[in-house]
Amino acid sequence: MRRAAVAVIAVMACLFAAPVWAGQGPYPPPSQGSAEVSPSRIAAGECTAFSGSGFALGSTVSIADDGESRGTAPVDADGRFRTQVCFAVDARVGVHDLSASGQRSDDSALTVSASVTVTGLEQSAAGGNGLGFGSDTGGSNSANSGAGDSGAFGSLARTGVPLSIIMTAALVLLAVGSALLLAAERRHRRRHGRPRTA
Repeated sequence: MRRAAVAVIAVMACLFAAPVWAGQGPYPPPSQGSAEVSPSRIAAGECTAFSGSGFALGSTVSIADDGESRGTAPVDADGRFRTQVCFAVDARVGVHDLSASGQRSDDSALTVSASVTVTGLEQSAAGGNGLGFGSDTGGSNSANSGAGDSGAFGSLARTGVPLSIIMTAALVLLAVGSALLLAAERRHRRRHGRPRTA
């Protein structure tokens, strides 16, 4: 009787535990996945690295840009993928949603996504105004203003005689003049025996 009671209790425990085990799902549970881009901001004509995780080992993911197919990428032994997505020089400027679709380790579908911002060629230049004239005009104005200043005043400073040379020449002339005056005074004293009055 005691053995029969133990057997009945064991069977009932299994019956109650079965739904609980079934609700827990596979262990370890499948990854929810994640994705990223680097860099997240590029100019038209450049590329970004798109990577993600959470997929079945050795599977293949489909890459898309705003829903438009961009080929496939293999998944490595860690469940990760990595691929390069390039944009044409005439690509749409703005935010692009890159997505990767595949399967988890439990064969369920998984899609991960990340956003990259594509700027126009003129926006990638420092100081651009979005119309292609900002940086060029600013640079031209700086160059022209610099050239104007140099032409109006700088050339005079470069082509004129430096002040140090003028001062040196003045000192030399003063010394020579003083020496000539002293020599003339001495000659006058020798001839007349007395200093010449002005």
